[in-house]
Amino acid sequence: MELRHLRYFIAVAEELHFGRAAQRLHVSQPPLSQQIRQFENELGVRLFERTTQRVTLTEAGRALLPEVRAVLAQSERAVRAARAAARGEVQRLEVSFVVTLDHGLVSHVIAAFRKRHPKVAIGLTQMTSVEQIVALRDGRIDAGFVRMPLEHRGVECDLIARDPFVVALPATHRLARRRLVDLRQLAGEPFVMLEASQHPKFHAATLELCRKAGFEPHVVQESERLQNLTVMVAGGIGLALLPQSMNVLRTPGMVFRHLSGAAGKVLLDTGLIYRKGERSEIVDAFLDTARRYAKEQRRKS
Repeated sequence: MELRHLRYFIAVAEELHFGRAAQRLHVSQPPLSQQIRQFENELGVRLFERTTQRVTLTEAGRALLPEVRAVLAQSERAVRAARAAARGEVQRLEVSFVVTLDHGLVSHVIAAFRKRHPKVAIGLTQMTSVEQIVALRDGRIDAGFVRMPLEHRGVECDLIARDPFVVALPATHRLARRRLVDLRQLAGEPFVMLEASQHPKFHAATLELCRKAGFEPHVVQESERLQNLTVMVAGGIGLALLPQSMNVLRTPGMVFRHLSGAAGKVLLDTGLIYRKGERSEIVDAFLDTARRYAKEQRRKS
């Protein structure tokens, strides 16, 4: 049995489609099908029921899936542990985060965790929510801060924080002097947004907010980087709807204003994802730190 077989099995089990699994693995479909048959022969059981219409897991396949996920995750941790030991580190935790969430949240949780576990080295990587799912599944990260809702087999997600929308306006905008802005007044105005391909959840939430206000946003430019949006707004290219926590990214020539009415009550949820059935004490300790933070913030609100 090879780790390659385990990765192939997980891809087909999660996609339930050999074509999509092959695309995800960057291999062609015939070799993938052959490897799965070889894996089944080696185990002596059928893992999938195949028809011309669909692919489903057998009882044996369903029983095997969580165990294979655990084996792959442990193998990745073993590699990281060996590399960390070579660098003189005791243990290492890999954490990722999306660009649109409160960086203060991440730094607070990291600082609190390091205070309790000073010998654990922490790697931080910025990824989209979709990229984090893949990285978590492949064992490249141990936990990740994402925009919710986010559902995927084999992944757990805890609600950590909630954040309202604000509107970022050029300082010279006609509504810049107001304390509250009615989103309906921005219909027909030029908007700048994050690219849907890189930030699908946030992009969808922004569109939904505008549609509920009765209009389709006139998007004049998109960017994959949040910092670019603030520059565009300050330069007068357009306005942007952003999480309130992003007001730390203040740029000369730009102001943040709260939204009035129903739009001001819409919340963006931040979640912390981790593997289902996680067995690492260090990951459990990190999750506990994040949950303590969430509980503390709820108590303050």
